Amino acid sequence: MAESVVESLGRELQEVDREYSNDFAGHSRLTRDVAQLDRMIKRVDSVVKRVDQVPAAARGAELARIRDAAAQSLVLYQNERTAIVRAQDSGPSFEQFSMEATNANVTFARYARHFAGKDRSTRDLALLGELVEDLKQIDKRMTALLQERKTADFERDRQIVRENLAQYQKEIDLVEKAQKGSNPRRRRAFSRPSRTTSSPSTRRTSRVKRASRVVRRCSCASLPRSRRSASA
Repeated sequence: MAESVVESLGRELQEVDREYSNDFAGHSRLTRDVAQLDRMIKRVDSVVKRVDQVPAAARGAELARIRDAAAQSLVLYQNERTAIVRAQDSGPSFEQFSMEATNANVTFARYARHFAGKDRSTRDLALLGELVEDLKQIDKRMTALLQERKTADFERDRQIVRENLAQYQKEIDLVEKAQKGSNPRRRRAFSRPSRTTSSPSTRRTSRVKRASRVVRRCSCASLPRSRRSASA
């Protein structure tokens, strides 16, 4: 039996995703083959264009899902291509800096998970202090790498680290003030996991002081693995 359009495009996307996982994800960008990635980008772009040839009303949920997965993979591969070229132009220092940028983004993600938008009176000051110390050390190592090789990308990422560091340091003072004015029961709340549903007290946003949601990310960090294709 001949393959359907959905099966054919899903298989194509799976093959490219597998190739990316095997030959790119987790490998040093200094040794990656840009020409190979260009061929992969062309294949995924072809999947998007072939889906677009089908009228939207006739695509159905599966074909729409494949197009969405292909479009996301296409963005990932194009961004990775840019990062590979940048890494190969910068030499070994890029890999070291990329590791620091990745560590910084992990720290930013921890802040977003535990603090951004949360009630300051329930936040863990010890954890916030740990994030501040992590960013101080990352900033120190980034500065050392910048002394070896200065690039606009490196400078921009270090500036993002410093901006987030300043934000977290300011947040410590705000959390301390919020906790001084709260009762003991709410101060103990930081030890319990946050819930997605708000309690009556936290819904009164006009009275609750929440931590800043602003989170910028470093661009030189390692990129995530490809999303699995829609038919997987």
